[in-house]
Amino acid sequence: TYGEAHANLADVYRLLDKVDESIAEYRLATTFIKDDAEIYSKYGYMAARRAAAPGYQNYWRTAIENFEAAVRLKSDYVDYSNLGWAYYNLAQIELRDRKEAAYKANLPKAREALLKAIELKPVPKVAAAVNLNLGMTLSDLGDYPGAIAALKTAADLEPKWIPVMNELGLAYRKSGDLEN
Repeated sequence: TYGEAHANLADVYRLLDKVDESIAEYRLATTFIKDDAEIYSKYGYMAARRAAAPGYQNYWRTAIENFEAAVRLKSDYVDYSNLGWAYYNLAQIELRDRKEAAYKANLPKAREALLKAIELKPVPKVAAAVNLNLGMTLSDLGDYPGAIAALKTAADLEPKWIPVMNELGLAYRKSGDLEN
């Protein structure tokens, strides 16, 4: 029943890259500790790591729940960025599974979280990732001018980052600007 011990053990498992073990311990820690944004943030991150593995996509919901708990406790650009990233990935799973209503409901949540992350002025490396995720989200929402602006910002921050250039090219193509 000692939440701090579970949180510490979860941290050790996280550092050892034992994803499932860390998730189990963070789950127990949050049973006892309700006011520590960092624990929720780490739990969300590890759940997102698990969600990225084939067959574990339902963990995106766990990641979202924990990132939402973290931002309720502490307004932090990293957690808002991760929350937006998680909503975007969940939306992509829903699109693949032909759950159109859920897909359309989660994209605006991704946009909102990512805009909040930008508002909180992230460091440049994080800002590039936030703008990349925002650009992909806006493109999926059909806001191509917004997507292009976000992706240009990401490219300015990380000019050699190939995923940014790829997404920027896709946004130009979707907008009908084949020249760019």
